[in-house]
Amino acid sequence: MIQISERKLKAGGSALAAMLFFILFSPQIQAQKQVSLDSCIAMALRSHPAAGSAELHLSAAVKEKAAASDIGKTDFDLMAGQYNSIENDLQFTVNQSIPFPGLMLAQSKLLKSEVQLAGYRRDVTLREISRQTRVLWFQTSIARRRVQLADSLWNTAKRLMDIADLRYRTGESALVEKLILEQKAAMIESAKKEATLELASFEKQLGMLCGTPTPVSVLAISASRDVISGIQADRPVWQEHPNLQMGLAESERAQNQLSLERMKLFPDFRLGYFNQSMSGIMDVNGSPVNFTRADRFSGYTAGISVPLWFVPQKARVSSARLRAEASSKSLENTVLAVSMQYEALLMKFKTQSLRLELLEQKQLNVSETITQKSMLAWQQGEASYLELLYTLEQQYQIQNEWLNALLELNDTAASIKYFQTQ
Repeated sequence: MIQISERKLKAGGSALAAMLFFILFSPQIQAQKQVSLDSCIAMALRSHPAAGSAELHLSAAVKEKAAASDIGKTDFDLMAGQYNSIENDLQFTVNQSIPFPGLMLAQSKLLKSEVQLAGYRRDVTLREISRQTRVLWFQTSIARRRVQLADSLWNTAKRLMDIADLRYRTGESALVEKLILEQKAAMIESAKKEATLELASFEKQLGMLCGTPTPVSVLAISASRDVISGIQADRPVWQEHPNLQMGLAESERAQNQLSLERMKLFPDFRLGYFNQSMSGIMDVNGSPVNFTRADRFSGYTAGISVPLWFVPQKARVSSARLRAEASSKSLENTVLAVSMQYEALLMKFKTQSLRLELLEQKQLNVSETITQKSMLAWQQGEASYLELLYTLEQQYQIQNEWLNALLELNDTAASIKYFQTQ
């Protein structure tokens, strides 16, 4: 009976060895429909409330730009009574105040800069949503790969436990070997459950970010080129950073605000029209004429409004000038901060890419060879199943180390992508 069990073990070992390598180093086929990165970003940009809010603010700024030609309200006055004689008369007047033309031009420029600023704020919002989606998508993809690795190792551990149980029952091994294997299997099962929970959380978060009522499933990552695809780290793109563009718009708005305050020192114009009656007897060319309320007299008025007390408006001009200077200094600080941040990200990206490349060349590729050799040694009886499981655990840790390096590289790549024109 022992000989029969050994033949079974060797036959089962051949099948197990053949499939272990495929399971550990090949992506598993997913039955659930997967959502690509570009599709996730498009969904997030459409459904995210921050994107909708930014779009509405931009629309509001565009609508408000039409208010640049506002000349204020028109005054309509009616006066009735004995304002000219003991007779009751009726007077109707229309007056309109017209701002200085330069004031309306300055107001138009200010509102135009508000539109530009709202546009850049929307761009910042959309880029941030894209960055968050990219980071979370790759976190989910890497988490799925972790689940695949843990599930593969767990399946292997279960098969080896069956073999250990059979060897123990047939008297080929001691109880301690079986217990050690069960202990290792319990740790592997715990890691599998933890990876599964992490994946479920990421998928749920991704679904919320994309505006879907159900979790979003993505493909498991298979190569580092998936992370660095589309990253242009060989050209200076920090000038395209949205914060820098927004700083330029804020500086321009501050200058336009200063011009507007200066224009308020110039006079406004007034135009008016009146129509009234003058009841009573009046001398017209030497002859007395009796005028009634039916006889109407009309005319026009014109005037200007000048600020006699300049101190308040001069204070506003001085304040606007200081704000414009502060905005220029703030822009210089933004340029410095953004350029330094971009250079730091480039250095970090290159360092992480080099570390990942060495990891793939020196450890990941060797890991596949070690796994194959260990399986062959176990199949030929040169290594025990405990030694095989120990080796597979080591290769599992190397795979996880590779995934951790990919995760760090993705965070940096997403930040660099944030700089680039969308």
